[in-house]
This record gives sequence, structure tokens and C-alpha cells, in this order.
Amino acid sequence: MDFMGRLAYRYRGTDPNHRDNIGLKQAMNNSIPLIYFFGIEKGHYLFTWPVFIVGDDPQNLTFNVSIEDMNSIGQKSSDLDEEFNEGRRKYVTTITLRRLHQQKFRSRVIKAYRNRCAVCRLRHEELLDVAHIVPDSAQGENL
Repeated sequence: MDFMGRLAYRYRGTDPNHRDNIGLKQAMNNSIPLIYFFGIEKGHYLFTWPVFIVGDDPQNLTFNVSIEDMNSIGQKSSDLDEEFNEGRRKYVTTITLRRLHQQKFRSRVIKAYRNRCAVCRLRHEELLDVAHIVPDSAQGENL
């Protein structure tokens, strides 16, 4: 992420003219909302929608992606509410990344306990919940 709270999304390969990179440039130019899939683990993804391509950095072979909320679709931002829009974008990004972090944490804990409850050994993953014993802020990266 950059200092503006935007995600860096890598080009497909190293050719800026690859058809996928061209398609993302067109999505950026036309302000087309996209779905972003975050990899939690192999074959398990968390998605967020809508996201917009808001910048292109060919030297670093990346696009800048802004996470938005559904209420922003179709709205035009004016100079008067740019500060509000920036605050809203940062809030939405923070909430999304927190949700991503919690899903990764859950996945790692469930896997560590081999899909069983640590107390009663229940084997129904859909009924299991995980929790931090030590506050997340005190640990940094979990597991």
C-alpha cells in the first residue's frame, strides 16, 4: 500500500501492452468498478467490491487501486468534498484490510488446530471461531 491507502497491483508480466494490462488501463480511463480478490491461502480468497484503478506506474509495472464503498458508485466528487472523500476512502481501506487480516488469522488458527476445536475437539469448521489471546496490536504478525 502507498501513503494514500491505495493498493499496488502488479502488471501481468513485464509487457505494458499485454492485453490484461491494456484492459486495466481502459478500466482506469473509463472509471469502471472492478472486483479485487485477496489471496488468503491457496485456493481461498476474500473479495472486495468496488475497487477502481486510479493510477498507472509503468516504471514499476504496477497499477494503483483504490478501495471504495458501494455508495460511491456513480457519484462525482467535487473539490469541496475531496477531504471527506479522502477520509472515507482511507476508512473503507482500513476496514477492508482489517477484515483481510482477520480472515488470514482465522485460516491459520483453524489449520494449526487441524480443523478442530482446541477445547472439545469439535470437527465442524463452520461452527468454529477463533480469538486472540494476546491483543493483536501487541503481537504484530500472527502465527
